[in-house]
This record gives sequence, structure tokens and C-alpha cells, in this order.
Amino acid sequence: PDPDPDPAPAPAPVVHAPVPAPAPAPAPAPAPAPVLVPPPPAQPQGVAHSQSAQLGAMLAAAAMQQQGGLWQNGSHMMASAEPEALRNLMINYIPTTIDEMQLSQIFAVYGQIESVKVVKDRDTRASKGFGFVKYVQALSATNAISGLNGFPLMNKRLKVAYANQAEAQNSLAMMQQMLTMQMMAMQQQGTQGQH
Repeated sequence: PDPDPDPAPAPAPVVHAPVPAPAPAPAPAPAPAPVLVPPPPAQPQGVAHSQSAQLGAMLAAAAMQQQGGLWQNGSHMMASAEPEALRNLMINYIPTTIDEMQLSQIFAVYGQIESVKVVKDRDTRASKGFGFVKYVQALSATNAISGLNGFPLMNKRLKVAYANQAEAQNSLAMMQQMLTMQMMAMQQQGTQGQH
């Protein structure tokens, strides 16, 4: 018998194509960074505290002197609205991820807020890292300065001060003068009533 001249070819090896790995799931959107709301202020310390304490005492005394929605200043009556310069604060070193709502939450601990503004780049709408908070009452602004100036927020420390320092000092001096005149008038009325 003749050997088979054409042996059957060996079966071709089976090549398996690599199975692609499943695509990774898209990463979830990062959660907004938590904003730490400061606790109400303990007793502030230092020079800023003495100025804040002086303003606080003056505002409290002024509130007690207020009569019928008007300030009595000798024979003149003035509107009771507290000066805007003592209610409007400028906040520097705000982390760029903080928005107006978060800034409002931080500052609301110290009193009722009239307005909050984080300044943004006109083109990119990105925060420029500073803004303004205006309180309804000057004493709230004073307490916010004492409690939040230097407050650590994320990787920064807030700088909180009156937006117009010179005007705030003038308003404070004017209020102090007005209160001094009121106190003198009250003392004169008291001594006249005793005679």
C-alpha cells in the first residue's frame, strides 16, 4: 500500500481575540466641599476686640437712647438707620470655590444679612477671591469682624474688615459725639429736676 502522499493538514490553531475590558464607569462628580460654619464668637481678644467692644457698647447705648424710631440729638431728630459704613464688610481671601450662598451661611451666624456679593471675573465668571457682606445692624458687622477675621476656611484665612474703613471711623466718631451730647443733656435734665 502506498502511503498517502497528501496527509491531512493539521488543524489551524484557534486564535482568540482579546476581549476588551469593560470601560471604567465615569467618575462621580465631586461633592461640593463642605463649608464649616463658625460657632458663635467666644470672647474676641486683642486690639480688634477693644475697638469692637467700644463700637458694641456705643451701639447698645445708642439703641437704648433711641426714641420712637428717631435719634434725639439735642433739639434735632435724625433717622435711626445705622450708617452703612458700619454695616458693610469687605471679605478678602475667600476660597474660589465658595459661592454667595455659602458665604452667607458663614456670616449669618452673627446676624441678619441684607446682602452678599462674591466678586467674579466678568468673562470667566470665576470668583476673584473677595466679596462683601452687608448686615442689617452694625453690631452684627462688628461681631463678624471679631469672630471671622482670620477664620480658617479651606486653605485660606479670611480677612474681614469694614469695606470703607475711613468712613466707618468717621461714622463711629460721629455716633460717639452724638451719644456724648445725649448723655450730657440727660444729666442736665436730671440735675434740673432735683432743684
